[in-house]
Amino acid sequence: MTAASAHLKVRVSNIWIEALDVASFELRPASGDELPSFTAGAHINVHLPGSMTRSYSLLNDQCDKHRYVVAVRRDEQSRGGSVYMHDCIAPGSELIISSPRNSFPLVEDAKHVVFIAGGIGITPIWAMVQRLKCLARSWELHYCAKTHGHAAFYEDIKRLSRVDNATVNFYFGESNSRKIGISSIVERADSGAHLYCCGPIKMMRDFREATSKWPAQQITRNTSVRSREKKLHTGLRSNLPDRVERS
Repeated sequence: MTAASAHLKVRVSNIWIEALDVASFELRPASGDELPSFTAGAHINVHLPGSMTRSYSLLNDQCDKHRYVVAVRRDEQSRGGSVYMHDCIAPGSELIISSPRNSFPLVEDAKHVVFIAGGIGITPIWAMVQRLKCLARSWELHYCAKTHGHAAFYEDIKRLSRVDNATVNFYFGESNSRKIGISSIVERADSGAHLYCCGPIKMMRDFREATSKWPAQQITRNTSVRSREKKLHTGLRSNLPDRVERS
């Protein structure tokens, strides 16, 4: 199995719950060979019945050679891909996937990295945070979710932030009465920082506007997520919800 392979056959080796409506799927090569390498921020395409193809970010350590891990948020109002993954895929199921591609690469030598994530947009950023931990680089995270229970990787992120002495702010709540703007996060960022954003459409739009005067080489947006999360969570319709938890 090589990185040049158009399609890869993998077997689901494990499934576990990350948060409300979010499940992680561990994929291992059906042949037993090594999987193509990837870097933090990469995604794979999963081919499902009915000609459905869905892109999911890889969230595990890029040094893993024998598995990929993706997290899927169940969305009843989607076109059916996430529901199929949650309802029809079980350990032992076989899937056809693409080799990894990375349209959301991590700048590993940045002076400091500011991450802004919303909902399932945390998945590629979680991989990046783990990579920066391995490289002993400076980072901070602003993570917005509908509720505490919807925040995937919540405990893992808190634990890693303590070990890495990093700033992590969690934003929860459904009230739009008081906005905590992305613009204020951007304004507080060091001029030498690299800024990342991955989340729903409104969040991405706010981020683009807030960083309009920043050098393009210091801004990275995961535009592919906008097509995967067309409907915003109730708690994401403002810039960010109004309850903040700091770790």
